[in-house]
Amino acid sequence: MRSYYEILGISKGSSVDEVKKAYRNLARKHHPDVDKSQGAEQRFKEINEAYQVLSDPQKKEAYDRFGKEAFQKGGAGPSGAAGSWGPFTYSYTTGGNPFDASGIDFSDPFDIFESVFGFRDFRNSQKGKDVSYIMDIDFSEAVSGGERIVEVNGRSLHLKIPLGARSGTKIKFEGMGEHYSARDGRSLPGGDLYITLRVGPHPRFFREGDDIYSEQILSFSQLALGESADVETVVGIVKLKVPPGTSPGSEFRLRGKGVKTKHGQGDHYVRIAIKVPKNLTREQKDLLEELSRLGL
Repeated sequence: MRSYYEILGISKGSSVDEVKKAYRNLARKHHPDVDKSQGAEQRFKEINEAYQVLSDPQKKEAYDRFGKEAFQKGGAGPSGAAGSWGPFTYSYTTGGNPFDASGIDFSDPFDIFESVFGFRDFRNSQKGKDVSYIMDIDFSEAVSGGERIVEVNGRSLHLKIPLGARSGTKIKFEGMGEHYSARDGRSLPGGDLYITLRVGPHPRFFREGDDIYSEQILSFSQLALGESADVETVVGIVKLKVPPGTSPGSEFRLRGKGVKTKHGQGDHYVRIAIKVPKNLTREQKDLLEELSRLGL
C-alpha cells in the first residue's frame, strides 16, 4: 500500500506549499472529467485523501507517527464504540482505538490525554464522553453555508453550516454528548457532541483554502484571435477576456470570485486548455494544412 507521500510524489520533508503544488498538478491531471483512463476516479480519490491529511499540520503529525491507522474508523476496542447512524459516521473520542487521532486537538494536552485514557482532566471530576459524528455535505452547501435540522440519537439539532465551510470544520453542541453517573450516585456533566463536516468534491472546481481553480477549454482559433469567455465561478458566470495569442496552460486570476468566509473572500484561478478537434472535414483539414504551410 502506497504512502500518502508516494501518492503525491513528494518527500516526507516537503513543505505545505510543496504539498499544495503537487496536489494541484495531480488533481488537474487525474480529475475524472479530464482523465478517462481506467481507475482515474480511484486515483483522484487517493490524491484528495492524501492532500487532506498532508496539508493539515495536525493530521500530518498524526500520520507521520501512526500511519493511516490514525484515521481509520470502526476499530474501537472494548472501552469505546464506533459505527454509523443515519447520514453520519461516528466514534467516541474517549475510547476505542487510541491511534484514531482524527478528533484530537494536538494543541490541547488534555484532549490528547482524553483520547488515550478515556477522561479529560484527571485532576477534576469526570464528565460524560464526547461523541463525534462526521456529516457529508455537498460542495455548494459548504460554499454558501446554510441550516439543517438533523436527528442525532433521537434528538433534533439545529445545525448551522458556516459560510465557506471546509472539510474538518467542527460544530460543537455543548453538554449533548454521553452523560456520566459517578459510583457515588452523583450526576456529572455530560460530554460534548461534535459534528465534523466532510465536503464532497465538485466536478469542475478544485478548492485550495478559499481559492477556486478551474479549467477553461478553448479552440486554437479562439486562443490565436482572442476570446471573451463565460467562466463559471461559485458566485456566478464571469466574463473573462482572453487576449490574442494566449498559450495553453496560461492562468488568469479573477479577484474576489472565490469562496467567501467571515474572514474575507478568495480568488478564482482559470487555467486555459486547448480543444483538439477530431473527425475533421476535408475543408477543415485543408485549412489547417494551409496554416501549417504559413508557419502557424
